[in-house]
Amino acid sequence: MNRLYPLKFHPVPKERVWGGTCLKDNFFREHECELPIGESLDLCGLENDSSIVSEGYLADNPLDDIIETYLGDIVGDDKYQYFGNLFPIIIKKLDIQDYLSVQIHPDDIAADEREGSLGKKEVWYIKDCDKDARIYLGFKRDVTAAEVYERCKNGTIASLMNEIIPEKGDFYIIEPGCVHAAGGGIRLFEISQASDITYRLYDWEKERLERGIKYIKRETHLEECLDLIDCSRYDIGLHKRSTGSNGNSGAEGQTGGETTVEDCREFKIKHFHLKDKLHIYTEKFESFIIYSCVNKSATILYNNTAYRINEGESALIPASLDDFTISPDEPGCEIIECYMGKMEEADGYIEGGSEENIKS
Repeated sequence: MNRLYPLKFHPVPKERVWGGTCLKDNFFREHECELPIGESLDLCGLENDSSIVSEGYLADNPLDDIIETYLGDIVGDDKYQYFGNLFPIIIKKLDIQDYLSVQIHPDDIAADEREGSLGKKEVWYIKDCDKDARIYLGFKRDVTAAEVYERCKNGTIASLMNEIIPEKGDFYIIEPGCVHAAGGGIRLFEISQASDITYRLYDWEKERLERGIKYIKRETHLEECLDLIDCSRYDIGLHKRSTGSNGNSGAEGQTGGETTVEDCREFKIKHFHLKDKLHIYTEKFESFIIYSCVNKSATILYNNTAYRINEGESALIPASLDDFTISPDEPGCEIIECYMGKMEEADGYIEGGSEENIKS
């Protein structure tokens, strides 16, 4: 069997009613579309959306087939025992111009019971945003399910939510059950569990009518997910990260700034202002590692071969790879590192259930 190497994938455009023009202009110029492109699916192992390798001897092969062949060598033995052929992380780029629906994602228990899927915890990194951009995240105070229901029905749910003016470089951690929305011109990277289940509570019908905007009516799921909503006050300070400096993430080298974004069972995420070469000691991870270049470009050097990651691209480092280095190609390079800690449960995640994921 041929030796594995850092894997890059073809991004897949996803048309969304709330999308803008940035993704099409920068990544999908040749793609003909009826709606704006709101998402670029950059790394995904879901059955109907498995990412296709773009380079090397594995080019043109989908990620789920590669995992089925290489087993734990791709994700790590404990991750393969738990997730099987499902790659447990999704990486996307989003271009949000009009407003995302007010929505929630289920946790693992509810998602498994209702959809036969993982739940969806996600992290947003703000790549860039316009002056009118807004993020709505959780409630300003404790509320009741009955109050949430009534506010969604009369179009005033946003008044209960924390309204945030995002800034470039912000990270926001969105827990399952947290009511959230965004719009007004935001370009972001999204890291999430391998799930595309979204329940819409309210789709801004009132606001769109007031602004005279043509609206494509979409299904909402308020009644079926009311019991999943976190109705407690949401402390933004616990769910927002700045780009300070701490820790060393199993790497040696001068980063010029490193931030631990999240360290939980679902994923471990760090952000680097990369100023010099990092030597990555893979035995410290015992996991696949994803590197996403969010500004400028970087180069991974493995087995005397260079693999460049351009701005907006991601690379998957298989768990079985030996040590390697990653270096900035130019000043201002920023990368996001994502991997998973040791899985403690041995029974595993059983794939199955609904094939019909509810779109955001």
